[in-house]
Order: sequence, then structure tokens, then C-alpha cells
Amino acid sequence: MLPLREPSSYRHNRAVARRELNERAHLEACYHYKRICQQAILRRLWAVLTRAPWGLRQLADLSPGASLGARRLPGVQHVPIASIVGTDNRAHDFDRTFAPLHAHIRERWLSVAAARAQGRPLPPVELVQAADGYYVVDGHHRISVALAYGDQEVKAYVVVYADVGVSGLPAGALVPA
Repeated sequence: MLPLREPSSYRHNRAVARRELNERAHLEACYHYKRICQQAILRRLWAVLTRAPWGLRQLADLSPGASLGARRLPGVQHVPIASIVGTDNRAHDFDRTFAPLHAHIRERWLSVAAARAQGRPLPPVELVQAADGYYVVDGHHRISVALAYGDQEVKAYVVVYADVGVSGLPAGALVPA
């Protein structure tokens, strides 16, 4: 007995619908990318005029060697995007508001944004919590896309540096891993 197959017209209609969804998602992603890049240009211009910093802060500048007493919080945390203040290693690629700074970021950014527009779940980002906020280890594009879409928080795996004073311990105390 032969397995039942979908009629070819049904398969064709599904393929057309999937292609249209991909095109809509790509157009939506392009719109958001262009908008945040234009806003970033204006912010950088204003920062130059007012002599305000516009680059992402670096975790290494804040506390070199602080990871010695770090521990990972269990599970996925919901972190307010407004409390993410810097990066571990990508300060040259994104500005202080996680807007892309270079053209080579565009394709990856658009693919993440299109996946979000299609409703596909994105993996949690990886953050380090320091005394002054969170620093991104992995997930810069996902945070940038979340900001472009107006999200208020992001799912994240969080590592807490001992400098923060975890569980009532004094700042600088080593936290058991």
C-alpha cells in the first residue's frame, strides 16, 4: 500500500505561503534595521556635539579579573533591557543603544530580526551582572533586535560577579560556584 501524499496544489500553496511569510519578515526586519541605524546616526551626532559618550562600555575596563568569584544563576532570567549597560567583547560593533555600527553586521541582524518576525523563538542571551548593570557576553544581535522591536526585557543566562555582593555577602567576597 502506498503512503498517502498531499495533493501537489496543497504543497504548492504551503510553499507559496511560507515564501510570502519569509518575504514579509525580511521586509519588516529591513524596516527596523534602517530605522535604528538612522536613529543611531542622530544619537552619535548629538553625542559628538555634546561630548557625551556613545560607545558601549567594556566589562574589562570596569573590573579586570572579577570573574574569579563568579557564579551562574540557575535557569533563564528575565532581565530588563534598560539595565544592560555594556559588553564583554563587542564594543566596536554596537553603540550604547545596541545599534549596529558597521555594515558587516547587517546580514546577521536581519536574519535574527526575520526569525523574530516569523515568531521563531530565539535562544536566551548570556549576560554578566556587575555592580553597575549587565554586560553582554553572547547575544548582541538579539538584544539589538529586541530593542528595535520595542521589547522591555530579554531572556538571559546570567553570571553574577562577586563584586556585586550576592546573597548578602560583602562586595569582593568569593561566591561558591
